[in-house]
Amino acid sequence: MKQNFAQKLLRFIIVVLCISCSSNGYAQKTFTVICDKTDNTVKVVESEVKSPNFIPIKGGFPFRQVAQKWIDQNYTTTQCNPGEIIDQIKTQSQPQNAPPQQNNATTPQQNKPASGNSNLQTQSSQAPDKFNNTSLLLDIKFSNLGKTLMLKNNLVPGIELGVEQLIGKEIYVGTGILFNAYYATIDQGGENSQFYYFGRIPAFLGYRTKTSGMVFMGEAGVQVNTKMVSTEDDRSVMGRTGTDSSVNLLGRLKMGSETVMFELGTELWLTKLFENYEDFNMTSIYLGLRFYF
Repeated sequence: MKQNFAQKLLRFIIVVLCISCSSNGYAQKTFTVICDKTDNTVKVVESEVKSPNFIPIKGGFPFRQVAQKWIDQNYTTTQCNPGEIIDQIKTQSQPQNAPPQQNNATTPQQNKPASGNSNLQTQSSQAPDKFNNTSLLLDIKFSNLGKTLMLKNNLVPGIELGVEQLIGKEIYVGTGILFNAYYATIDQGGENSQFYYFGRIPAFLGYRTKTSGMVFMGEAGVQVNTKMVSTEDDRSVMGRTGTDSSVNLLGRLKMGSETVMFELGTELWLTKLFENYEDFNMTSIYLGLRFYF
């Protein structure tokens, strides 16, 4: 029965990784907002689609809906003026100390609001970075749980799975729903090995910044945990009875791209984990992957 549980848990982890990696690969396709010279219309196209009639306005959008939302926020009409956009690109490419080139040719005004829209586009290029705020996580953990279980090795391995939601931009708050499981080997043969698990809800404050295409994040907060139980029939943890709830501090550092990040974290329990073990404060460290979307 224990071997079947371990096999099912391993299969679950593999499925989560496959789904996360495939969704990440899909997210790599980007979209560009362009001005189509054939009909002077602002459109969204895939970045790899090229045409001499397409004048790029803004690119790098991860989803078509995000690019369309940018158009809705910055353009009051779908009409665009190719001449003004080309002049703007030439102006931005000139050195600051070089005098602007004189353009004697007059470009007919196709649409009056387009001039105001081009100014909005210039202002939006200076807008703060946008970040993905929803993430799936998979962490490999090690805790000192073996100390209270009287094991030869104090370090007990485990995993953490879950989803988290952030609110904010550079400075943000976050919460989520997480699941933790630890696997303790009682003897050499592994016949008496057990799984211990519990759920948790985090609450934390963080700061992030984007530099040269890389995103760096730091977080600190607390987590409220449910009762730790085992997969055994009596649900006890080697004779220990878990408290109904416990609280721990958390600290994390993350780095990576906008969609995939590595994280390193640590946890320290503030309250007791077991009813019949007063002097034990659990600690853990972990390394894992985050998939943002």
